[in-house]
Amino acid sequence: MKRILFISRNLIRRETSTALMERLYRLIHSEYKIDLFLLSLCGEYVHKLPQAVRLVQSISEHYDEAAVFSEVSDFSLISYAAECLDAAQATLYLFPDESPRSVLNGSDSPHLLRGISKGFNGSFPNPIPLKDMGVFERIFAQRRSVKAAFLHLYPTLGGRVFTLPNDLEHSRMERLSRRRGGFADTDFEGLRLLATITPTLDGNELSLLQGAWILNKRGFYFRLYLLNSSLFVRSLVRIMGLERCVVSYPPPPNPYPFIAQCDLYLASEHPLERRKLLSFSETDPARLCPRDTDPHLEAAIHFAKPIIAFDTPLLHRRLEWEEDVLLIEDDPAVLADGIEYMCEEL
Repeated sequence: MKRILFISRNLIRRETSTALMERLYRLIHSEYKIDLFLLSLCGEYVHKLPQAVRLVQSISEHYDEAAVFSEVSDFSLISYAAECLDAAQATLYLFPDESPRSVLNGSDSPHLLRGISKGFNGSFPNPIPLKDMGVFERIFAQRRSVKAAFLHLYPTLGGRVFTLPNDLEHSRMERLSRRRGGFADTDFEGLRLLATITPTLDGNELSLLQGAWILNKRGFYFRLYLLNSSLFVRSLVRIMGLERCVVSYPPPPNPYPFIAQCDLYLASEHPLERRKLLSFSETDPARLCPRDTDPHLEAAIHFAKPIIAFDTPLLHRRLEWEEDVLLIEDDPAVLADGIEYMCEEL
């Protein structure tokens, strides 16, 4: 009988633990003998483990397969597993970070680090050396944003990093995109540019209107649609004389028809950058890969829309590995040039 080892930090209720529990229940009736190693024996799912799963106190045996379930910023868990694993085949599963402070500190419970050998004390250098990551033959990211954050740290590992298809979320996007809604001017035959803005206009979003003004002066045949606009935004559109080429919408109950029908998506800012998360370090995927990413941007990527984005820190890290994306400086003239460039083949 083949032996497989699962490794995780704990079984606190979160995406990582849910995915691990699902995998355990799927495999209990298979040809595997299943062991589970936890850094911390705590969490709501500890008492829900299948009886056939054996909890082990240390990683000291040889296994046919090993799988590590980790949040993307949990360097200590990944490094410890890479150091101790003895398996014919090892796989790493990465999930968005949900508790960056406790994970990075290695202090998620009073019972921390149960039965750990080799002097592990919860602190490893960030990021993990590339040679240690070579232990994992395959690395599966739960989201494309997780893959982007990981490849920002380890660009040479692109050949072994894959995205797990989020069929549930993708099906939801596609289902909602087919409902009634979207652009009311169905007789318009020009290019449709779409942007989601904040109700209170900031500097980046003002650049969108200024870029539209430049395109309008050039005679470019387009319409820019602004979702989540406010009375102030609509007033500014009138002052700039853009009523014929800029259409403002209040927050729609279902934005997905707009995203599915547009020709080009414009991203001026990542929503978490409004929460003053600009002080992240270059080696902190907890900030590179925020848990609550922009659903509109994710939908635009899913529907394979060309994207122009201002090169802000979080947008850069989210989009630098995506295809058909143009990252530009926050300048209206550059935006206008970028739109013309991206629309040449549309």
